[in-house]
Amino acid sequence: MWAELVQQKDKWIGGQLIDYGDEMDRRLNVNRMKDGTYPMKTAITDMVLTDEVFEVIGKDFSCMGNRQYLGIEPNPEFELPKDGIAFSGYGGHEWHIVKPTEGDKVQKTVRKYSKTKRVR
Repeated sequence: MWAELVQQKDKWIGGQLIDYGDEMDRRLNVNRMKDGTYPMKTAITDMVLTDEVFEVIGKDFSCMGNRQYLGIEPNPEFELPKDGIAFSGYGGHEWHIVKPTEGDKVQKTVRKYSKTKRVR
C-alpha cells in the first residue's frame, strides 16, 4: 500500500499535508503554525518510502511513520476533506493528505538556458 502511494505521488504533490498532532500535542496546544493557526498545513512536495518509514515531505514540515505501526484511519477524529487519506500513528498522531485542486498545484519551474555563447 505504501509503495502504491509513492508510485502515484504525482497525484498528491501540490496538495495539502495537514498535521493534527498526537494526543499530547493537542492537550498542550503546541501543534500550531508559527502564526498560531491550527491545524498545521503545508503543500506536499514529495513522498518517500524506505524499508521502515513512509514519509510525506511538505514545504514547511513533514510527517512520517514506521510502516509497521502507521495505519490508514477509517474513522478520523478530524474532518477528512474529499480526495484525502487520514493516517494514524504513535500516540494518536493524526495527519491527512489531500489531493491538490487546480488552485493548489505547485508550479514547477524549469530554467531555460540560452544556447548562444557569450562573446567577449
